[in-house]
Amino acid sequence: MKNSWILILALALVGCNGQSTTNKKQSQEKIVTINGKRQFSDKDVETLVTNFIDAILAKDYQKAVTYFAPEYVSLQLGDFLEDRTNQFISEYLWGQYTDARGNTHPISPDLDSIVEIKLLSVSAETDNYTAIVEIKLDNGIKYTTELSMSVEYVNSVETLTLYGAFG
Repeated sequence: MKNSWILILALALVGCNGQSTTNKKQSQEKIVTINGKRQFSDKDVETLVTNFIDAILAKDYQKAVTYFAPEYVSLQLGDFLEDRTNQFISEYLWGQYTDARGNTHPISPDLDSIVEIKLLSVSAETDNYTAIVEIKLDNGIKYTTELSMSVEYVNSVETLTLYGAFG
C-alpha cells in the first residue's frame, strides 16, 4: 500500500512538472531575449515608425509625442522646451538637405509644412534600433533623416520607444 502511494505521488509530480515546463516553453518561444533583454524585430520598428508618421501626417502632435520614451519627453519637452510640442518633434525630425546649387543646409521642419513621410528602411540590431525616413515639405524640399529608438521600461514593461538627442 505504501509503495502504491509513492508511485501515485511520483506520477502526479511528473505530470505537473511536465505541464509547467510546456507552458513555460511556449511563453519563452514568443519572446526572444538577448542578454536577458527582449529583442525587438524589424516589424516592431516598422510599426512604431508607421504609427508615429500617421500621427504627424494627421497633425495629431500630442499623439505623436506618446511614441517617445516618457522620461525623454519629461526632460526634453517638459524641462528644456517648456512644453513646445512642435519644436520637440521638429528637432527630432532634424536633417540636412541639398539645394539646387549643391549646398547642404540643416533643417528642422515646420510640422505643418510636412506633406509626406516615407519609411525607407528599418534596422533592429541589439541595442540599436533605427529607421530611415524621407520627409517632403510643401515647398518641395525633400530630405532623409534617421529616427533613433531605445528600449525603455514603460509601466514595468520593456517597450520600444522613440528617443532623440539631449540638450
